[in-house]
Amino acid sequence: MKRRQFVIRSGFAAIALSASNLSLAQVFRKVSNSNINIGIIGTGERGSELISYINQIPNFKIISCCDIISARLKDATDLINNATTNYCDYRELLAQDNIDAILIATPFNSHAKITNDALDAGKHVYCESTLAKGYYDISNILNSTKNAKNIIQVGHQFRSSKLFNQVRELIKNGALGELSAFECKWNVNRDWVKKDTDQRLEKLINWRMYSEFSGGLTAELCSHQLDFINWILDKDPKKVEGKGTNDNSPDDYDIFDNIKLHYTYPNNIIANFSCKTNFETESFEIKIIGNNGTIILDLENASLIKNGHKTIIEVDYENPNVQALLNFKDSIYYGNIPLSNIVSGARTAIAVQMGIDALKTEKTTYWPSKLGV
Repeated sequence: MKRRQFVIRSGFAAIALSASNLSLAQVFRKVSNSNINIGIIGTGERGSELISYINQIPNFKIISCCDIISARLKDATDLINNATTNYCDYRELLAQDNIDAILIATPFNSHAKITNDALDAGKHVYCESTLAKGYYDISNILNSTKNAKNIIQVGHQFRSSKLFNQVRELIKNGALGELSAFECKWNVNRDWVKKDTDQRLEKLINWRMYSEFSGGLTAELCSHQLDFINWILDKDPKKVEGKGTNDNSPDDYDIFDNIKLHYTYPNNIIANFSCKTNFETESFEIKIIGNNGTIILDLENASLIKNGHKTIIEVDYENPNVQALLNFKDSIYYGNIPLSNIVSGARTAIAVQMGIDALKTEKTTYWPSKLGV
């Protein structure tokens, strides 16, 4: 397909639009029915999951994959409906001229570098959350994408969820009155440590357990709830406190498997997060509290509670991962700025880094005004 060339100015200092009014702006519109050729960088657990979703989308065609672990690369490509060209060096994949878009599902610390390289190679980019690790990489990716001529979407799928959009619309229309708090939990019934791995591949396979590569539960799970709250409030958190413990992980891992975070937003709106692994049952919940009602939301259902009466929020469920990829496809075809774009993704990445720092230092961490955001 012929790539659409247009400018999305995405640095905070350069952009003329605020994050709150970026969501559906159109740069231009041009319909195409041709295939979008996809390259997957990172074919581990999440990359393979994305492949299964892409297989459901017409005109998305995976033609190349890359992973530094050959067994994972083979397992993932077996899921694809057509032959692919495979690499162990992502730069060779980026040099392939007939690739239109890249999906990045690599360890957290590599996101910014690969995103920048993909944009330099003229590719559209879908980068799994969280966008970038550390304030330097966040600032760098914003500066380097100010004049990007391709789509950049971040994998915060709740912005594409029909259910989460309906909840946000109800809140914006005053269903809860004045908001006061968010209570969030995301507990998982699984161990992030992959057992009996080849010790030569230990850090490559169990990268989530090492802080040099990972942001832990804050970046992997809480980031999605944080992004949803930022989206509802159209505001950034002012500060955060946190506490983390290692209850089940081996001592040589330096990532917490049990965390609690307490964010404060403008107008003294509070957002509390609780997240742990090896929980008895997997559970996800966001409770949104206002002075006129409460919404309780999980991944597939939501209810509104007012005056002791519970009303189910009726929405036909569709997988938000698929919806996010459809949003990416439409953004490429029609020039839409993605619902989860470089600006919203960077703001959430900053909030995530605040949480990571608060857990590490056990001190209050403030929004970094030095970034000029």
